[in-house]
Amino acid sequence: MTIPVADELVPLERLYLREALQDRWRQQVRRITLLSLAMYDDPDAAEPTAEGADAGSRTEVEADLSAARELLTEIEAAMLRLDDGSYGTCAACGGGVGSALLLADPLMTVCQGCRPLAVGAQSLLTRQLA
Repeated sequence: MTIPVADELVPLERLYLREALQDRWRQQVRRITLLSLAMYDDPDAAEPTAEGADAGSRTEVEADLSAARELLTEIEAAMLRLDDGSYGTCAACGGGVGSALLLADPLMTVCQGCRPLAVGAQSLLTRQLA
């Protein structure tokens, strides 16, 4: 079921989502900074990550840093979509994602109807890469 694009966000929801995305962006920048410091200050030392857990080896820190950078890219893409007016448009079918899904997860890019297809495609890709 495709949600019509007319299910647009009201201005207060848009403001809330912008602030939520900006908060997540700041958190990721902090996390990337801490992970970078942990990796480059003393590459052999097990430094705490942003969550306070032991990061362990350099490989684990590199993996955490890569994931943090990827999430930062997703957050920035969502903020750009908010600016250009395409935020809330399903990347799969072009319909509306729906304000309830966006308020639950501001990084959501697909509507409820396309979500199982997107999850299935991601699972298939993950299995193929393994």
